[in-house]
Amino acid sequence: MPRSSIFNFEPTNSESDRTRSGLTALTVLAALACATLIPLEPLTENPAGERVAYHHEIHQLDPRWVADAGPHSRHASNGQGLRGDVIVGRDLEIIVLGGSTVECSLLDEPDTLVAKLGAETQPVFEQPVRAAALAQAGLPLSGLLTELETFSESRQPTLLVGMFGANEAQAFFNHAPWVATTPNGHPDVWIDPASPFGVTGRAETYRGWYRPGNQGRFLAAPRAAYADRLGWVEQLHPAHVRPLQQSLAEYVVSLAALAQLGEDRGASLLLVTQPLAPWAEPADGHGWAPFIYAGEGEGFVPGPELTRSLVEAFNTQTRGFANDRGLALVDLAAQLDGCTACFYDQWHFTNTGASLAAAAIAEAVIPVLESTQ
Repeated sequence: MPRSSIFNFEPTNSESDRTRSGLTALTVLAALACATLIPLEPLTENPAGERVAYHHEIHQLDPRWVADAGPHSRHASNGQGLRGDVIVGRDLEIIVLGGSTVECSLLDEPDTLVAKLGAETQPVFEQPVRAAALAQAGLPLSGLLTELETFSESRQPTLLVGMFGANEAQAFFNHAPWVATTPNGHPDVWIDPASPFGVTGRAETYRGWYRPGNQGRFLAAPRAAYADRLGWVEQLHPAHVRPLQQSLAEYVVSLAALAQLGEDRGASLLLVTQPLAPWAEPADGHGWAPFIYAGEGEGFVPGPELTRSLVEAFNTQTRGFANDRGLALVDLAAQLDGCTACFYDQWHFTNTGASLAAAAIAEAVIPVLESTQ
């Protein structure tokens, strides 16, 4: 299966030089995007579907597929359809926004990020501290804003915590258009429809996705295919530079909308960068398993360094936005860098990862909550 032409921003002779070149170029794109903001289209209903109140599942997880989680994990939503505490609009309440990395879909209730965050934070305060995840798998910040606006209208939280970047990067590489630059006109960046990442192959790949009896085996096909370097794109294609700039600019617009919404609701805002696992061959319940859901005619499979570069481009925006607005920031990407034990795939937390992430976030949350009293 053909791979992308390497987008050589600078000619280099070594793998490490090429990696640094790609990282530098994407960081520059992230900075450029701040100066070229493009208004978002009006937001519509949540494309991830309605939340289900009191939904309850038990996951049986085999450690050979999912490390440091389970072996029996409960996933329960409260009466508001959120994972975590009920948010009622009094005392000290935290809404944590993001995707499945925030929701911790396969972790047991006491082991989730919001549960650990509450446990780390509560002992400091006499009044109750409640934390809940308003998060959806695969949904970027732009898709959460309307739901947050409606939810917080009658339940004004004390603090909004946002960890974004994974779904933003995923949305970009899932929907970037195929490009045709080879002499025979065949696409230079493409996904084989029959591969585990293609329109026909993924019907089998994702069968049993998150189902309780799957034991985590849904990770097997994408993990194995990725380990075989199936169609890796190692550097950004020139035709995708402008779509990435557009995505980065739209992300900044979404951050600005989130900040304004927090201000309107009287809530403080704390931002968190998205960490990634180090790349390694699959072993002992760990291993990257990219979730590619592209349709025919769009999407590509980024290699580990390109994935890291793309997520880092969005992290750069998060850092810059927090700095410009004087917002509290937890640079979790830097703090968990190199922590293999923190993830069972490229960015979903194990129990260890959720604990370390919650402790780092709590350090920043406590002074913010203290300032509100």
